[in-house]
Amino acid sequence: MGELELVAAIEARLRSRGGRVLRGPGDDAAVVLTGAAQAVSIDTVVQDTHFRLSTHSHADVGHLALASA
Repeated sequence: MGELELVAAIEARLRSRGGRVLRGPGDDAAVVLTGAAQAVSIDTVVQDTHFRLSTHSHADVGHLALASA
C-alpha cells in the first residue's frame, strides 16, 4: 500500500465512523473532528528512497520518521 492509498483508507475509515474531515487531507496532514478537533499528520519513510541501511543506523531512521511526521 502506497502513501496515497493509506491516506485514502484513513479518510474513508474516519468518515464511516462519523468523523468529519474539517481540513485536508492535504500534503500529509488533515484536521478531523472526532469529538474534538485533532490535527493528524502522516508520512512515509522508504528504504533506498529516503535512507540506506548501509549508511544510516536504526536510530537515524527512527529520527527521520519522527521528524517527517
